[in-house]
Amino acid sequence: MWINQEIWRNPSQWSELRGTYIEFRNQLIITTSKFTEDYINEENSNRLNFIYKLYERGFSNREITDVLNIYGIKKSRTKTHYTIKDVFMCLKKLKIRKQRLSKIDYVLGEWTLWEFE
Repeated sequence: MWINQEIWRNPSQWSELRGTYIEFRNQLIITTSKFTEDYINEENSNRLNFIYKLYERGFSNREITDVLNIYGIKKSRTKTHYTIKDVFMCLKKLKIRKQRLSKIDYVLGEWTLWEFE
């Protein structure tokens, strides 16, 4: 390969690197919960998805409570009717769960140069 002498006035200066192995290293740290298994049994999952779909359609907490009580859907642990506060807390926890599962943090370390001969 010919080197343009106008650009490279002294090509012999590069001969110092001939036979030298140079390696660039960096560390990338990725933190995410996206691949964790967040298990909710099927019955609870269906109930929570129903509540969240009503919320996405624009239903208020009061309207969601009324729908759940009309259909006879009760809380999973206490088997009592839903209150407005129960729906509010359920939606709050669902939003936090969705946010946690979609969060990805990364840290890019400093570049290091390793030279081997």
